[in-house]
Amino acid sequence: MQEARNEQQPNPFLLRERLTSPLTWHYVAFTVLLVLVTGLSIRFGLDWKATNGSSSDALVARQFELKALDLQTAPLRGLDKRVADSRAKMKAFNDKRIPPNYSSIDRRIGELGSVQACASPGCSTHKASPAPISQRFPWTRASPAAIRRSCAL
Repeated sequence: MQEARNEQQPNPFLLRERLTSPLTWHYVAFTVLLVLVTGLSIRFGLDWKATNGSSSDALVARQFELKALDLQTAPLRGLDKRVADSRAKMKAFNDKRIPPNYSSIDRRIGELGSVQACASPGCSTHKASPAPISQRFPWTRASPAAIRRSCAL
């Protein structure tokens, strides 16, 4: 009977040997690592699901924003060519309409004044060639507005 009793109660030396055995510690370490890896993989899966769902929404939002910016910048495409073309047209207009110096303006106004003096009704006196405005009014050099005012006098 005592032998049966000894088999039922664990031997304290046997339990101690099992706890200090390297195989037991390997089982314990494996179990701890298995629980740790399982917990981290669950956490990783939840994070992946959360970021993957919002990233597709963010991607769609970014695509809409890009399309809106593309539509806003559409009028500016080719602007450098249009600016160069406008500058060339302005230069051609200025060369055609504005004489290179004011003496030609002065001469042309003198010619128009003599023609107008002869063409007006009741004109009895006529000067053959009026003096240029810059000689008649020396303070009015190069101002087209002043030339027009002096011609009106």
